[in-house]
Amino acid sequence: MTRKFKKIGNVPVQYLITDKFKSLIVSIKFIDHFRMDSINQRALLPNVLTGGSRSLPTRMAIDKELASLYGTDISGSQQKIGEASVISFDMSVINEKYLPQRPEILDRAFSVLSDIIFRPKLIKGSFRKTLFEQEKRLLKEELSTEYHDKFSYGYRQFKNYMFADEMFRFSARGELDTLDDLTLKQINDEYLSMITHDRCEIHVIGDFSEKAMDRLIAKYLQAPDSAFEIDWLDHETRFVNMVRKQHQQSDMTQTRLYIGFRNNIRNTDSLYYPMQIFNIMFGDSDQSRLFQKIREVDQLSYDVSSTYVANKGVLFVFAGIDPGNENAAEVAVFEVLESMKSGFIGSEDLELAKSSFEKRLRQSFDSPSQILQRAFFHQALYQSEYSLEESLAKSKAVTIADVRQVASTLVLDSTFVYGRKAVENDA
Repeated sequence: MTRKFKKIGNVPVQYLITDKFKSLIVSIKFIDHFRMDSINQRALLPNVLTGGSRSLPTRMAIDKELASLYGTDISGSQQKIGEASVISFDMSVINEKYLPQRPEILDRAFSVLSDIIFRPKLIKGSFRKTLFEQEKRLLKEELSTEYHDKFSYGYRQFKNYMFADEMFRFSARGELDTLDDLTLKQINDEYLSMITHDRCEIHVIGDFSEKAMDRLIAKYLQAPDSAFEIDWLDHETRFVNMVRKQHQQSDMTQTRLYIGFRNNIRNTDSLYYPMQIFNIMFGDSDQSRLFQKIREVDQLSYDVSSTYVANKGVLFVFAGIDPGNENAAEVAVFEVLESMKSGFIGSEDLELAKSSFEKRLRQSFDSPSQILQRAFFHQALYQSEYSLEESLAKSKAVTIADVRQVASTLVLDSTFVYGRKAVENDA
């Protein structure tokens, strides 16, 4: 794979040129600070914009045009990365050289993408009210499903509890509690802000002519020059002087246990790779210590796992248990952690975790969208090319002492139980 990084007009561009895939993916990203007062606007904007352009005024017209381009797909999304809000418009288009008679479809595909972003269907300078209300209703229904899914809702409540004073508690998908208050004017204002003030980047992966791609980007995807500092890591935290505990009542037959630790080890930390390996050994595989002890041996849970959020520097443990078993399960989690802190780690377990990490990394390189996302984040964080081999070398260098060290950095912040409280009649 050949990487090229350049500026075309005002826009930074990263090319990942490879003949491994039969399609090209073009991702144009609009980056701003993640702010509480713009979450719903930025969550809704990609849906509103892909609902119609000046030349293709309806979603049906856009879909018909994309279908004629051999199934080209254009989608919009929003995500929170560190302290950044990133709106992405991703276009997947089949490489012309694999089509009969090699029709020239890339120019037309770029034209559709450009129209969706820069020439939306407006009436008197405003998005259509009917489209806005429709997309707002659909987003509300999507967010409501999370509230009706008790497991997802429990996780949301846990985040609200553990990160009560931090932006991490908010979801880039949107906030249901304030969505009804969103107005058409706010969407219009956010769109204007996005195309005039956001930092814009373009990332492309596939087998293509660099010269031809330069021309298409210069012709169709130019944005104003806007450069400002963004922190791609989330540094908000708190000094833990007291562990917080809460049990929130629910009518679920199964109780969910959530345990949150802080250690402030993030992507750029020298202990990042030991932390990744520790997490796999601790709870992020079916061979993990938590799974083996809590589910298989003690039979306290239906499921148990851990998740390490690297750009935040936190680790979560999740478990589904019967009401009344939460204390026993919590004690078992801490027993497993203490055993790893004290060095009860075999070299076989360590090598198994390293092998699992390597397999996941290599599998991610089978997906062009995952490669693109990894390259985008690495460029943002380090201003350099991502190296798979370098990542694998660093993970393979992790020692048992390293794993013990990162285990010792974990500080318990919060435990949260969502479900029924056990009563005597349950016994």
